[in-house]
Amino acid sequence: IGSHDTRLRCIDFHSGEVLWMFKTGQTIVSSTVVVNNAVIVGSSDGKVYCLDKDNGSEYWNYREGRTGRITSSVAVSVDGRYVMFASDSY
Repeated sequence: IGSHDTRLRCIDFHSGEVLWMFKTGQTIVSSTVVVNNAVIVGSSDGKVYCLDKDNGSEYWNYREGRTGRITSSVAVSVDGRYVMFASDSY
């Protein structure tokens, strides 16, 4: 679950316990997508993050390159090879 406090939280479905948190540079308003063992999310800091779904450690991040915020949900191709997103530059 992303939030305005810049943290992405993984919460146990049954207990509601926070399993891990990951801090980005800005708010998170986009939805996450889970692909295999990864959670992918965009942040208002202009980066898309790919995290280990079990412990929240960062696999990689990609900076949009301009001053844009990643406010859209991330989409992943069926074969998992391509990650698509949109940015909001202003």
